[in-house]
Amino acid sequence: MLAILKAGGAMVPLDPAHPAERKSFVVQNIAADVVLASEAQADLLGYLGVQVVVVNAGLFHTLDDVGICRFSSLDDRPHHAATVLFTSGSTGTPKGVVQEHRTLCSAAFAHADGMEMSSRSRILQFSSHVFDVSIIEIVNALVLGACLCVPSDEERTNDLAGFISRSRADWAYFTPSFARTLEPADVPSLKTICMGGEAMTPDNVQLWAGSVSLINAYGPCEGSVCTVANLGRGQAETDSIGRGLNTLVWIVDPENHDRLLPIGSIGEILIEGPSVAREYLGDEQRTNMSFINPEWAVEFNNGEPARRMYKTGDLGKFNRDGSISYLGRKDLQIKLRGQRVEPGEIEHHLNGLLPSGSRAVVDAVTLPGSNSKSLAAFVEFGGGRGGAESEAEFGHLADQLRARLSIILPAYMVPSSFMPMDSIPLGPTGKLDRGRLREYASKLTAPPEVPSSQGETVQDGNALRAHETVALSISNKVADLLSAGDHRRHASLQGSDFNPFHAGMDSIQVISLSTFVRKTFGVSLPIQKYMNSSATIRDIARWIVDDRRVSEDEAGAVDLLQEIEKYDEPLAALPLPTAENRKQDTPRIIMLTGATGFLGNQLLAQLLQRGTVRKVIALVRGEHPAHAAERLLTLARGSSWWREAYANRIEVWHGDLALPRLGLREAQWTRLTGSSVDTEPVDAVIHNGAVVNWMADYPALTAANIMSTVNLLTALTEAAAASRPVRLAYVSGGHLSTLPDDTQAIARELKTYPAYSQTKFVAEVLVSRYAERTFEAGHGRLVSIIKPGLILGSSSDGVSNTDDFLWRVTASALDVGLFNDDESDEWMAAAGVDLVAGIVLDGCFDGRPDEDPHHQRHHTTRKILAGLTMSDYWSIVAEETGRVARPTETGAWLRSVGADVQREGPSHRLWPVMHFLDDKRGKLGQPLGAMTARDRVEHQDSVRRALRASLRYLVAIGYIKSSRPSSVDGNSVSDVELAVPRPVLFSRTPTTPTWNHELHSNRLGYKDGSGLKSDGSLVVRPLRTPSPL
Repeated sequence: MLAILKAGGAMVPLDPAHPAERKSFVVQNIAADVVLASEAQADLLGYLGVQVVVVNAGLFHTLDDVGICRFSSLDDRPHHAATVLFTSGSTGTPKGVVQEHRTLCSAAFAHADGMEMSSRSRILQFSSHVFDVSIIEIVNALVLGACLCVPSDEERTNDLAGFISRSRADWAYFTPSFARTLEPADVPSLKTICMGGEAMTPDNVQLWAGSVSLINAYGPCEGSVCTVANLGRGQAETDSIGRGLNTLVWIVDPENHDRLLPIGSIGEILIEGPSVAREYLGDEQRTNMSFINPEWAVEFNNGEPARRMYKTGDLGKFNRDGSISYLGRKDLQIKLRGQRVEPGEIEHHLNGLLPSGSRAVVDAVTLPGSNSKSLAAFVEFGGGRGGAESEAEFGHLADQLRARLSIILPAYMVPSSFMPMDSIPLGPTGKLDRGRLREYASKLTAPPEVPSSQGETVQDGNALRAHETVALSISNKVADLLSAGDHRRHASLQGSDFNPFHAGMDSIQVISLSTFVRKTFGVSLPIQKYMNSSATIRDIARWIVDDRRVSEDEAGAVDLLQEIEKYDEPLAALPLPTAENRKQDTPRIIMLTGATGFLGNQLLAQLLQRGTVRKVIALVRGEHPAHAAERLLTLARGSSWWREAYANRIEVWHGDLALPRLGLREAQWTRLTGSSVDTEPVDAVIHNGAVVNWMADYPALTAANIMSTVNLLTALTEAAAASRPVRLAYVSGGHLSTLPDDTQAIARELKTYPAYSQTKFVAEVLVSRYAERTFEAGHGRLVSIIKPGLILGSSSDGVSNTDDFLWRVTASALDVGLFNDDESDEWMAAAGVDLVAGIVLDGCFDGRPDEDPHHQRHHTTRKILAGLTMSDYWSIVAEETGRVARPTETGAWLRSVGADVQREGPSHRLWPVMHFLDDKRGKLGQPLGAMTARDRVEHQDSVRRALRASLRYLVAIGYIKSSRPSSVDGNSVSDVELAVPRPVLFSRTPTTPTWNHELHSNRLGYKDGSGLKSDGSLVVRPLRTPSPL
């Protein structure tokens, strides 16, 4: 941060916890050329498409060597931009608030006097760097010569009170909500607490009065933080925000800012002075709307033009003593726990995810039994279907919406509750009546809840028994947190076993519960455990008692056989007339799911390289059809296989695997079912898309991994019934079982496996049964099922998926210098992505992928077991990286890696999958005896070429460190050059690449000739000139 400011640049922070799409937007919006990142984050930012400089000790040694630290040529002026902080925007686009150097300096000295900061202060750096309060904490501390106390991520989340005591921090800034999670006795070193970001309540004053000097701070991001403050030791009035601090404050008519209001009148707060921001970056329209020069100000300024003022959108009034009272917002903007939220931004994304004809309204509501506001989404279905939706169906939809929004928006902007409605209420003038929505929410007889996976709501929870002392203690604490003084709600929760996540426990309450557990039982559980979508009070109690990771049996095993029957029964009931078994024509129009993924990109390439394929229809997720097309084309055009002539053979369907009917429009769905009379039907479907998440539970993956397959099989059954049978190549995944194709045996084997493997297995069996039905009905052999092992990079360029479990383990093993020798003779099924894609297409076009002799009568199932022994694998790793890991036994290997993971914490590559490595006992392979002679020799040369190419690529991008210079594309790459990784092309972390700027909308369509068809699909035309990424 200091380097950027001293170099005359503007510092723009990115929150690692924010979705990749939001980080990509920020980087594109500011046209950044360089991102500075820690070693822990650098590997995760390759998708941004800019140079990532790793800030570590090695970088500073390099700078010293070249003498780069010179400032003589800098022309840094007070009016130059210092920071850009992005806040929520009502149009769906975040706003970049530009603050200048002079603003930061002026504010720092004003804060020193008004907020009791000095050179003797020990200031806690608690706020996220993307939150404007972090500027106060960091810049003010350095300007004043104070001590800045920075906790680790673990301390910040699980032991903040302990860190405050150990660091002797005496000054802190908290939101009132968070301040309630601390006890004064636990933080005796604190002398001053500023509270801001939301309205302070009397219980805050009651808790902290007499213990600290309490400051009620106020100020929007556009006012350089804390523009006014109410000072005093335990004497703050909760509705008073004091007097101006480094600003002049004005109250104007909320509907006319050219009309000043008298003392005591309620109006909009305007702020004037050196603390006011410069602008919204690159947004002149919104800047002019919010930053004004009112005519009346001239008479108060001796005839000189007044300084610009910022319209805060907050309502307030002047009191007789000159102080100001804050009375809420005049518009729809919400402040929740210190975070600014524009409901319009959430609604923009949410409405893009809902089925056609539906809409949603988002507002802050106070639910029964709560004294604080939370975000709620009111969902109206097209055709008045709200009341017809069953509770279970709507709960399932709510889970899907919550999951999709969490990929796009920060966690604090995802609604905590979803409410179905027959119709959204309107006022007399036809405008939305938000007051009635809030009234509806406040009068619910019970809080809106999503049913748990066991079908129980909070009210249905089982009573805990007297001997379950730990569970009773947890139940009582959670009841205290959720009831907020409502005795009836407290009584319904106390002593019950229920799911806190579905009962509405938010992140602030989770921190309180975590603190309670640590103090009461001496156990620190990961925060994610408390937020587990299937964990109940009893589960949490077991984890505390065992003080270890939950066992598979305790996690609640899913009956996979029952799940298969549940989904297959309605599929089998669909009408399927008998047809004459006839030879299938070569498919010419192919629908592909998962086209933006690692394997999907290669499938798209090989489809387009086949001259017989006339059109590839790609199902792609996006905010709107044009955005979906941008996602696909940007990735394709950045690949080595791309030719611009391919563009006119691609058609993008905007959809989502997790939505009903895949989120397709009616015209697209009828084309898939073969019932369209205006367009050519689809000849074949390659279902490659899925949500790959080894930590998610079964319910969280059901929509994308199972329901998408059910939707496709429904459509294809209708197509077969219409005498237009469609071929299907299904790409399975997860655990590669070596058992015979015995559904019951495999289901028993998968009982303890991650939910991803379970959902892919259920979907695979559904496809197999569909294949049998269509074959027996005389429609021919339409189906092939392909199940790959581990997927390496291609044998040509080695581009690999850096999120894959294999590469995480390999890089970690090299870091500790050890590998698991107990599996040296075992087999690792692995093949290059180009080989796997070829086998999938063979199955799609020929029905027998790669001439597999094990095809069944009605379909072909191909397990890709080509690979190599683990001893050969580690030998090749050593040859390509120059780093030799020593063999050791399983226990020592796991202990060594586990210690490294604990040392580095959440930033470690294995942190999110360590439990999976433990489950596999540190193994990447499986017993050789399960392999046939053909498996051991098949594609040997191709596998080894792909492995070597993959390792060279991973060394080149800096993912795996090499002990010697490497060669990529014929060029030598030194270790120093690898400190700045090359862009990572593939990662399962959802990302938004840097879009091709040739694809801008205009009145007629798009600059490249693309355009929307009547059915909502987007036809892609080639660019006139090649456009580099």
